This record gives sequence, C-alpha cells and structure tokens, in this order.
Amino acid sequence: LFNGGFGMWPGATKEDWWLTAYTVHFMEEAKRAGFEIKPSVFNKAIDYLTTKTQSTSLKSTATQSVSNGVVKTVASREAIYSLYILSIVGQPNRASMNYYLQNVPLLTTENRYLLSSAFKMIGDLRNATKLLPKNYDAKDNITDEFSSPLRNVALILNTLLETDADHPQIPQLARQLSAALASTPQLNTQEAAFSVLALGKMAKKTSNSTVTAKVLVAGTNLANFDGKELKLDKGIDNEVLQVTTQGSGNLYWFAQSEGMSASSAYVQEDHGLKIRRTLLNKDGKPVKDLRQNDLAVIKLTLSSTSGLPIENVVITDLLPAGFEIENPRITEGRDMAWIKNPATAEYMDIRDDRMHFFTTAEQKEKSFYYQVRVVSKGIFKWGPASADAMYRAEYRSYSGGGTIQVK
Repeated sequence: LFNGGFGMWPGATKEDWWLTAYTVHFMEEAKRAGFEIKPSVFNKAIDYLTTKTQSTSLKSTATQSVSNGVVKTVASREAIYSLYILSIVGQPNRASMNYYLQNVPLLTTENRYLLSSAFKMIGDLRNATKLLPKNYDAKDNITDEFSSPLRNVALILNTLLETDADHPQIPQLARQLSAALASTPQLNTQEAAFSVLALGKMAKKTSNSTVTAKVLVAGTNLANFDGKELKLDKGIDNEVLQVTTQGSGNLYWFAQSEGMSASSAYVQEDHGLKIRRTLLNKDGKPVKDLRQNDLAVIKLTLSSTSGLPIENVVITDLLPAGFEIENPRITEGRDMAWIKNPATAEYMDIRDDRMHFFTTAEQKEKSFYYQVRVVSKGIFKWGPASADAMYRAEYRSYSGGGTIQVK
C-alpha cells in the first residue's frame, strides 16, 4: 500500500501490521538465499515498521495461563516482532527496544525471546542475556488469529538459531517441534512457514556434520557413535559418562534417570509439562498440622507449558511411609462439595505406596484428587510429584518433594 504496509488480499485498502512484519521477514530470508527483491518495496516496508514501533503498543488480553483467568496488559506481539525484524535487517529501533527492556513485566515469554534476539543482533549481549528465559513456558503467551502453540515454538526456535546457533535450548525445542509436526494432521500457513524456516536452518546447520564419538565409563569404552542414533541403557547406573568427539559438527545427547534420592534432594523442573501437588484437609483448606488418623486430600494439577497437547502422560505421586491411600474402589465416597470440576483420568492405577493417573496434558490445567489416611507418627521423606510423557522423554515435570511431620 501507499504507506509501505501490506494488506491481506489484492485490492486491500488497509494494511495489517503483523502481516507487514511477516512479509519483511521473509523478504530478508529470500534476499539471503539469493533471490532478487525490489529494494523500494522492501525499504518502504521497513520505514512502516519503524514508524509503527515509535510509539508504545499495548493490548489487554487473556493469556494462556488458566490458573486465574486474569486479563492483563502486555506489549503487542506485532510491536516486539517488528523490533526483532528491524534488528535482523540492520535498522534497529533502539529507543523502543530500551523502553520494553525497562518494562519487562509487559513482555510475555515469547516476546522476551524475540526482544532478547533483537538485542543480540545489535551486539548488546548483556541485555540479550538478561531478557532470555531459561526455559520456554507458554503459559502467559497471548493468543490471536495468527497464533498457535506450534507456531510460537517454531518462531522461538528460529530466533535462537538466528542469533545463537549453539544455544542449549535449541535441541529440546527442535525435538518438541518435530514431534508436534509429526502428530499434527493439518498445519495452517503460519505453522508451516515458521516450522520449515526453523527446521530448515537446523538441517542446514547439521548437513555437513562428520562428528563421531566414543562413550567412556571410568576410562573404559562403552559404545561408539558413528552418526546413527545410539541408545544406552546398560552399564551406566550411577556412573559418570565421558563423551569424546572427533570430526566436525554438533553432537546432541540426552540422559534420563529414575528413582528417588536417598537424601530427598531433587531438581524441580518443568520441561513441556507442569505438575503441582497440594495437600488439603477434608474441608479443602491447606494442611498446616498432620496428626495420626487424619484424612487428607491430595490435589495434583497438570498442564502443558508449551500449549501443545501431550498424550500418554503418567502422573506419579509416591507417598511418604506414614500415608495409606483410601482406595475409592473399596471405600465409600465422601461428599466434598468444595471439589470443583475434577478431571477424570483415562486410567488410574492404585498401588500400596503410590498413585498413578494416566491422561493427556493440555494447555488448560487439569486437577486430580485422591484421599489418603495418615497412619503413623514421625518425620517422613516425601518424593516429588512427577509427570512424564511415556513415549517422549523430553516432556517431564517434578515438583513438591521434601519432608513431612506427623504429630
């Protein structure tokens, strides 16, 4: 259009801000790939983005966090995406970037990745590091007609590949994205475009890899990696692995272990999943003191932090020694009207020392409840509640471990 913006359809009389930034982004990618673009159109669109980002752009929106349903004011996605695009084309709007840097609460997780990458592109590593989240969590990302959990993961992966190709978050995001693509029957345009862009850069980065490796345990060669996927499940218990590489390229390795620490120490983490445990009394209030023969209710809340549905998730709650499960199959149910909208598991497995719920994790939180009887006095270790995707080990969450006293 006359002002440099792009419309959605031929004959459009009004520009679309997001679409204009999106178009400039792909014109830049095309130019890098050797395609010819029209400089006057490209430069006028950049001027449009510069003008649009001169003033603060905020919007009131419901975020993907469903814990309280609060509508909050955040920086618009179009504004931060435009600042990112202006940085990668070499014409950053530093004044606007600094404004949002000084107002981080206005930034969703997705926008923090974009703004961090914008600072990285102009060489400001200190502020780029300050803004970059430690892990991707989509719970506060805004939703609109162009957005989806899959599209957002692809966009974030692309920004990291663009600005820090060796960042440790890249392998995990790439695995999440490729797995989501494999299980999604139909992609919209934005999902397809950003996924191909991100995974294409990933493939190009590794296409000429000649890396091989040896896996050593206590100085002894355990296995050799020759370029094909290698899985090890023997000879590695409680051992320190050493991986030595030869050749050029990147080698990605992942480790998974099971069990409960004898000291009850553990690392609380949320990778694609989020599980939280709450101990309540029979009136639904948080428990302050526990006494022998008390009846307690355990609430387990599960959600997908990426916003993507994750199937075949098992929730495991390993009980302290002084607790026994009140088996609902053999015990008369108790009326607890305060329990609202309890989730129903696809399957429930009750054992002597733990409870399992099998379900699908979704963007919306699910809460599962079960009852326990406190049978013994003492101080007991209580392992963390865990949520694991049974067939996709990169999705997991552990939370709530420690000690508990029964008087």
